[in-house]
Amino acid sequence: MYWMFGHILLQQSLPDSEDIKKDAERSEQFAQVAFTLKEYAGSHVSLPDASKLLNLFGKVFISYIDQLAPRKERQTALKKQYYFDCACSRCSDEQFWKGVFETCKESIQKAAGVLHAHNVYLVRILDLAFDAAINLEKWELAAKYGARTLQPYCTFYGEMSPHLAVQLFKVGKLQLYLGDDLKGALQSLERAQNIFKVTQGEGHEILNTLELFVGQCREEMRMKLEKS
Repeated sequence: MYWMFGHILLQQSLPDSEDIKKDAERSEQFAQVAFTLKEYAGSHVSLPDASKLLNLFGKVFISYIDQLAPRKERQTALKKQYYFDCACSRCSDEQFWKGVFETCKESIQKAAGVLHAHNVYLVRILDLAFDAAINLEKWELAAKYGARTLQPYCTFYGEMSPHLAVQLFKVGKLQLYLGDDLKGALQSLERAQNIFKVTQGEGHEILNTLELFVGQCREEMRMKLEKS
């Protein structure tokens, strides 16, 4: 699989990207991949054409960067590291997310006092409103809607579910960014951290990322306490 991936990488990216050709470091990386493929495959192995592989497996969708980052940060990171302007629905279709957000907001208002906080349909709407608010960079509303999903997530998925951990991470990151509820942010991040230690295991990359946010949150709480 490594040589298949490498061949696609070389064939799809290097010949068509002037940006990569101008970048000496990236060009060297591609050259090293090409050398490794040649050594691994040898002259007796015929590498398949990338188009044939794509026809066989269909389109390949992977995440290149942190999906929890704001749209501008994601686009900047992709442009800097991978030399392309992202045009996915999450990055480009702002009108779509505006429609989703307004519909969800109206539905949530109508459900107030009618549906139970753990009603599965209400939770789904809150979750969708949470994602829409993030995509529209409405951080305060995103934190508000996200926080309302945490207890239902715990009920439906369980206290040690990775689904709950991801939601806690997203909410905690927003709370930390807003800075008006650092205690709540720390609780959310530490809960996510404890769950991932069990479900993913010590040393997992997501735990390393969480540790940075937990440390930042504690430092901001310390600085805030010193000023008060």
